[in-house]
Amino acid sequence: MMQGRLVALGIGIFCLVSGSPARAFLGTDTSGDYAYSDSLHPTDPDSPAHAFTSIATTGTLGPTGDDTTSTVSIGFDFEFYGTVYTSVVISTNGFIGFNPGTGSGCCSPQTIPTAGGTMDNFVAALWSDLSVTSNLYYQTIGTAPSRRFVVEWNNARYLSSGGNVTFQIVLVEGSDEIYLHYQSDGDSTRATGIGIENNGGTDGIQYFNGNTNTIDLANQTVVFFPRRDAPRLSMVTTDPSVPEGGTAEIEVTAVDRQGDPVTISWDLDGDGAYDDATGETVTLSAAGLDGPTTMNVGIQASDPGGHTDERVVEIPVTNVAPSITSTPAELSILRGFEWTYLVEAADPAAADVLSLSVPTKPTGMTVGADWTLRWTPPETDEVVGDHEVVVRVVDDDGGSVDQTFSITVVPNTPPTEPEIVSPDRVNVMERRPPLVVNNCTDADGDPLTYHFELDPRGTFMGPEVIASDAVAEGSGGQTSWTPPTDLEVRRYYWRVWCNDGIVDGRRASSWFEVRGGGSDAGTDTGVDGGSDAGADSGGVVEGEATTGCSCRTQAGSRPTSLLAALALLGLLGFVPRRRGRN
Repeated sequence: MMQGRLVALGIGIFCLVSGSPARAFLGTDTSGDYAYSDSLHPTDPDSPAHAFTSIATTGTLGPTGDDTTSTVSIGFDFEFYGTVYTSVVISTNGFIGFNPGTGSGCCSPQTIPTAGGTMDNFVAALWSDLSVTSNLYYQTIGTAPSRRFVVEWNNARYLSSGGNVTFQIVLVEGSDEIYLHYQSDGDSTRATGIGIENNGGTDGIQYFNGNTNTIDLANQTVVFFPRRDAPRLSMVTTDPSVPEGGTAEIEVTAVDRQGDPVTISWDLDGDGAYDDATGETVTLSAAGLDGPTTMNVGIQASDPGGHTDERVVEIPVTNVAPSITSTPAELSILRGFEWTYLVEAADPAAADVLSLSVPTKPTGMTVGADWTLRWTPPETDEVVGDHEVVVRVVDDDGGSVDQTFSITVVPNTPPTEPEIVSPDRVNVMERRPPLVVNNCTDADGDPLTYHFELDPRGTFMGPEVIASDAVAEGSGGQTSWTPPTDLEVRRYYWRVWCNDGIVDGRRASSWFEVRGGGSDAGTDTGVDGGSDAGADSGGVVEGEATTGCSCRTQAGSRPTSLLAALALLGLLGFVPRRRGRN
């Protein structure tokens, strides 16, 4: 419920002046159709605040010279003394008239009202003998149902006395209020009239008639308003609009000059019934609408007596730029490794066709039809560093959104070569000897895995190669791997390396021999297993029972020495001598 009145400030601001309803504090015309107030009487509940906003740089040039007129469109329906008008006649002599063919009013005002006078049906702000030189402007401003028609005399001149004057007449849509804003009054000794008069000159309000040097109008405002039964709607929200697919809140207000309570109702679905919402504020939804377009909203203000003011307002639905809903999973990559990013985007209205471009990207980056970005940095030093990427998505209404990020290319440091611990160029009796290395190091701190290979030929090719899976790094500074099956009695070459998840490190290699029994009296003299000093003089045929090892001898041989016999009995362990590296 409104208990107050909406007052126009200048040409683009609205505020609510609280207080009791309009009761014509300063007076009315004879019939009581119109009342008035001014900023000189702030105790009046209808007193307007003064705010002069010039249209000299935005308005259209009106009539110029002395005693000239122009007929112009108001831009909306304006009711004056019960008749609706869409155009006015602007006179250089400080007034506007609603009758076609209204004269210039030269050269002095008449008493208001005067039936059968020089003219009727007018609004006079400073009716006098003025001269205008390319400085009279008019403009329609704002959004329905609260537009304003402004006429401005900017530095107009009294023809024979006084200084320059600057003032405006403002007609307000909906409320049909009339505002006279004065910036300067010129302090002239010429006769000047201010007021309104109906068609026929039988009624009106004379606010002032005399010389302006007897009244100070500078920086003041006068308002004339109709005292009608129905409440009047006005838009509070400045330039209302709704984003496509979204919502927006708009606010209106209504004034009832008789002080009756007012109910505001809304028609949001366009069925003509004001039954969708009530109150001064409503939330509009543009779900399913593809902007730019418009939506029509019906607003009704009613009082208990059944008097109503109904308006259908066209609300713009604006286009909204799409949004990029994805983000790159990785922004740091290594040289030589592929980076990919699937771009995903959405449109608020889900109706626009979206297109993708990448205006900024590193050399070699490609954009797939499925919106996948791919790039493999070359393995060069120059590529190391940050590379900016700008991803742009555009809808078919011109809305766009950018996503900017940097890809950092880093050089990878391979892990070090592992250090072989055992078996390292020795003979072993075990058929599954553990292969042990000291752990690698990695300058990048990458987790490491270890990879072992055995090959009796040393080529590490072919079906005889025995390879481990990836072996997790061991604790205590060493990592080991045990062959999964018994090895034959022969020499084996083995190698090992570390992997940091990206590249292999350098390989370390060695060899060992699986021995079958007998004694070693010396060190091998050759890498390929040539003659041993103190070579075995005997052995055990494979498959015979032993006390801890299974040994192989040459075909047809049998134990011939005490040392071999002791070995068979387990009384003498075979302890090979460490051989020098070849």
